This record gives sequence, C-alpha cells and structure tokens, in this order.
Amino acid sequence: MFYKVNRPYSGCAIYLRKSIDLQFERIECDSRRIIAVLLKFKDVELLLFNLYMPYDDSSNTDDFLMQLSLVSDIIERFPQTQVILGGDLNTDFNRVCSQTQILCDFLTQNGLIPCYQLIGYDVDYTYHFNCD
Repeated sequence: MFYKVNRPYSGCAIYLRKSIDLQFERIECDSRRIIAVLLKFKDVELLLFNLYMPYDDSSNTDDFLMQLSLVSDIIERFPQTQVILGGDLNTDFNRVCSQTQILCDFLTQNGLIPCYQLIGYDVDYTYHFNCD
C-alpha cells in the first residue's frame, strides 16, 4: 500500500493485492497530490499515478500546471514505460475552460488519451444517487 493523507487538503492511495506476483517501487514526488508507483511484472513496466488535482477554477491554474509538471518529470524519467493516470483530475472534458485545455494538451504531449475515448459510453456524469 502506498498512501499520502494530508486532510483536509488532499489524500491519495494506491492499494496492491499481496498475492500479485510483481515488483514495485514508489517513485518519490514532492507533492501531496501525487502518488506514483513503478510496477514490474515479467517483461512489462507500468507507471501508475493517483492524482488529486486542484479544483477547476482560474485561481488554481498555477497549482494545476505545477502538478502536471511534476507528473511530466516522472514520465520523462521512465521513457520506455507504459503510463496510467488515475484519481480525481477535477476536470470536466465537456466544459470549455482553460484547465480542461491544459489537461488535454498535457495528455497529447505525453502520448496519453482519456479512457472515455477508447470505450463508447453515453454517461455525462460521474455520480448518481437514487433517492427513494
């Protein structure tokens, strides 16, 4: 298990099942919003990120850019490694705003695509609660 908890500001975790036959290494990052783990199994290396990005408003743009810069620095250290970014990106890809564009540019620059582009889905929300 890898975790950072700095509530009330953020909290991230990555849990790995003990029975999985792999090697792993936590990648140091100077941010309370990012956890990165290098997973190695057989001949595959996977760089797994859990991100807790700043809320999408113009007052957080500098922090948003800083977090993406830290992620980019880690990705550059492992050029032959597959990458998965997960977590709370605090971005709505359907909105037209600077933070969405910054994230889309970052993904393109790093050869990444959002999963919703890989699989067809018609849900435009991330949470649903039925009240009976």
